[in-house]
Amino acid sequence: VEKFRHQPTVAFFCQYSAHRAPTVANFFRKSCPSKQRVMVLEGGFRGWEAHDLPIQQMQTTVSQAACDELALKIGQNMSKFT
Repeated sequence: VEKFRHQPTVAFFCQYSAHRAPTVANFFRKSCPSKQRVMVLEGGFRGWEAHDLPIQQMQTTVSQAACDELALKIGQNMSKFT
């Protein structure tokens, strides 16, 4: 929350913005300044992609399996807050 305290708007998204993004946005909203706008990207990343909006491919040396494992770990840790 501190890192984004001075941003007028903070947007959250995940693959579909059906569970993770709204959960984290609500958690963030409880601690952010009252005038700060907190948004969730409708349809998530997949919705963005489906509308042919620009996507930048990132070069990475981390395997997809390692990324999936990290995402699962973070998700499990976040579930402790809900």
